[in-house]
Amino acid sequence: MERKRPSRRASGGPGGCAAEAAEASLLPRRFPSLLLPIWLLLTLLWPSPGALASTPVLTLDASASRFDAWDAVRVLMDPTHTLALDDVITRRDEFAVPAVPRANFGPNPQTIWLRVPVRAAIDDRWIVELDYAPINRIEAWVVMSGKVIAHALMGSDIPAAERPIRSRSHVFAVDLAPGELHEIYLRINSATTVATPIRLHREAGFVNYESLRILLLGLMFGTTSLLIAMTLVNGFSMRDPAFFHYGVMLVGVTTFFIAFSGLGHQFLWSTQAGHLEKISPIGALIALTGLSRFVISALDMRQRSPRMARCLAVTGWCALVAMLGAVIGLLDYRQVSTAATILGPIEIALALTESIRQARAGSRMAVYMTIGWGAYAIGSGSFALLLRGLMPAGLVTQNLFPFSSVIEMLAWMRVLSIRIEVLRQNAERVAAEKQALYALAHTDVLTGALNRRGLVAAIETALACDRPAFAVYLLDLDGFKAVNDRLGHEAGDETLVHVSRVLREVLRDDDIVARLGGDEFVVLAVNVRDHATAEAIGRKMLDLIRQPFALSDRRIANVGATIGFALAPHDGVRPDTLLRAADAAMYAGKRAGRQCVRRANDDVSEAVH
Repeated sequence: MERKRPSRRASGGPGGCAAEAAEASLLPRRFPSLLLPIWLLLTLLWPSPGALASTPVLTLDASASRFDAWDAVRVLMDPTHTLALDDVITRRDEFAVPAVPRANFGPNPQTIWLRVPVRAAIDDRWIVELDYAPINRIEAWVVMSGKVIAHALMGSDIPAAERPIRSRSHVFAVDLAPGELHEIYLRINSATTVATPIRLHREAGFVNYESLRILLLGLMFGTTSLLIAMTLVNGFSMRDPAFFHYGVMLVGVTTFFIAFSGLGHQFLWSTQAGHLEKISPIGALIALTGLSRFVISALDMRQRSPRMARCLAVTGWCALVAMLGAVIGLLDYRQVSTAATILGPIEIALALTESIRQARAGSRMAVYMTIGWGAYAIGSGSFALLLRGLMPAGLVTQNLFPFSSVIEMLAWMRVLSIRIEVLRQNAERVAAEKQALYALAHTDVLTGALNRRGLVAAIETALACDRPAFAVYLLDLDGFKAVNDRLGHEAGDETLVHVSRVLREVLRDDDIVARLGGDEFVVLAVNVRDHATAEAIGRKMLDLIRQPFALSDRRIANVGATIGFALAPHDGVRPDTLLRAADAAMYAGKRAGRQCVRRANDDVSEAVH
């Protein structure tokens, strides 16, 4: 039977048509097309007039193992919380089609009575399920011919051991006589959102169905646990706070889903009452606290968008304050849940705006942040509508938020991997810059050889070996002043570069060449253990330096050298001792006629120790 809608003319009086025409003239011509999607949405969510008049009976047959009972559900509100089962049975005709989105009464302080007429066509054991774990208290009766044949007490306030079946959702088992009409009555009281997706399962089918859901939830929680461990390891190894902020977010999300899915009540705690009643929104607020700081760090918002970073930081602090208020008892479930549903969209809007802006500017990290935040926005937005009673409660809408959160976490793991790559590149750049500064501080600018500081460090390294054995040569060029005076300072510089190159060519790869300043060079030759070997190396260097060479302007220049050397550890075990010994030997060679190779004699060695 169709309901007749009162006409605008009748309700509006004589001026109704004129008012309607005036109002229509103010609307854009495309207004009906804009209303079409809204009308379609309301059509899907709201019961149709035809459904209001029907009183269907849910028929259970062999065609399926699971039946959705919502279309057969009728509701009676009890704002005084005084009705008993006998009262509602006598008022059976007052039950009406729920005028709410499918299976979702939203936050509702009243006692809600639901009636489901059921007829079983086959002989089987049936599982009645109300699949919304946060509901506080549910009392159920199965009535046949006016007699109660089954009774169950369920809800998050009821200890798990006292529930009919220790399950993630609220379930009880009942045997229905085939062909007989049964009525299922549910009395629901809850401080949380009252979502009532009611299903009847064949017993074997329920075991398979619930096992699959537990498996999927276990995989999700296993993934988040692995991500938490990886995040902590990377955070400690790299000392980057962004990883710890991401870890806080993961802990909050995991806590939320363990509580919301009912796994906590099934496996971890007996009752979800007291402080545990608020654990779901507390987990959400913990996640928001970590998220705000993670986004600020990952997108470098303090440098790129300081104003947006401050706004996002404020939402994170508000989430933290609300979470603490819930823990110490200042906020009840509805207040802390409202805080989470308000702060979440604000944080999403801020972060998504910034990530899109940076993604458009070419940031790879921001692209993945946008994907993650987009998935999170869809999931959290639908979940907020679900909690406010504005969206149907079903398998898709109840699991959209967990699914989108997994996508978000995977996207942000990619963000963290990019951040690791950036941190590694920064570390390599810093190391290269440090190496360049070290080389600059320890290298002679003209010749590229080590300077005095670099030479001392090299000798100290050589002395630190278990059995140090090396020779230190000090070379002073003979005839260098004449080259400077006769050919000019540029020729002198070329001569110094030439000598440095010649020494590198005659020496091994592990040997070291240094210039102390002016025309003095020092050579450190490793693995030299005796006087004869050291003297042979010195004479080879001397012979090569003596050979004439061409300057850049094709003039020929030649110099000689006087070389003194000391052996480690025989002539000293400190850099300054060895250098003084070699210097004394070199000056002894100068006094002996120049262009020779000398080792510090015993008297000299004793003097410099």
